[in-house]
Amino acid sequence: VMSPLGNIAESSTGHPFHPEYVMYQARPKRVQSFINYAFPLSDKINLSLGTSIGFTVDANLMAQASLNGSSIGSSASAQGKISPKLGAIISLSYELEQSHIFLTYSQAVESDLTADITGETSDPPIPFDIDTSSMLYYDPHIIRLGSSYQFDKLTAHFGFEYQIWSDYITPVIRIVQNASVLSSKNYETISPKD
Repeated sequence: VMSPLGNIAESSTGHPFHPEYVMYQARPKRVQSFINYAFPLSDKINLSLGTSIGFTVDANLMAQASLNGSSIGSSASAQGKISPKLGAIISLSYELEQSHIFLTYSQAVESDLTADITGETSDPPIPFDIDTSSMLYYDPHIIRLGSSYQFDKLTAHFGFEYQIWSDYITPVIRIVQNASVLSSKNYETISPKD
């Protein structure tokens, strides 16, 4: 378990009209958890199975919004749920006399935020019903190939890593129209590369 000091997580969806790479600022500011179990398959081959743990946040908000001059006060209710999201980690290593080779695959984990917001204004009664979504954190698919070689008093490590970012979307909030409120335009467009 790796955790920042002070907060469990800190995230920002960014400004809707000024695109920025928010994940760079927020990525290390959260709790990250990994569970792993390693065991030998033979004298030279070892296997490791594990998982990385993310989370999904679902919320529902109902609001009755009274405007200035109304005799009825505004009111609201909310409910939320935070669920774990798991990504598989599989590693295989092969031991030689003075070296070993390993291959690791880490499955992508998307930590999402979705919220359904419904309600109406009191006078005039204008209903609103919108769905919002954002990707708070994204850990890509990762494939690692590595090796180490033991010299007399020195160990050399070599590694190659390939990250798959094609499923990444920016954390900006996206609004979907269900009633009178229009959908967001989603001006931020990206073309992530692996």
